[in-house]
Amino acid sequence: MQLGKVRWYDAGVGRGIIDADDGKVVFLPYHAIEGTDISRFQLTEKQRVEFDLTNEAFSFDGLTGQYRATRMRPVK
Repeated sequence: MQLGKVRWYDAGVGRGIIDADDGKVVFLPYHAIEGTDISRFQLTEKQRVEFDLTNEAFSFDGLTGQYRATRMRPVK
């Protein structure tokens, strides 16, 4: 598991960005967020999270990178 902070997340479009502690920029799709409660989509800026990482290229809103989050959940 990796650790990081939410840079931004838009529940309306179901996408966001995580800044990993090791410096990686990680794309966060809504389907990577674990849980069954709708409140799981209420992520806030700078919220600490843990996640797994895949090396899949992405491009979203002018941001290009090579990492995508999977199995993301907030750190308690």
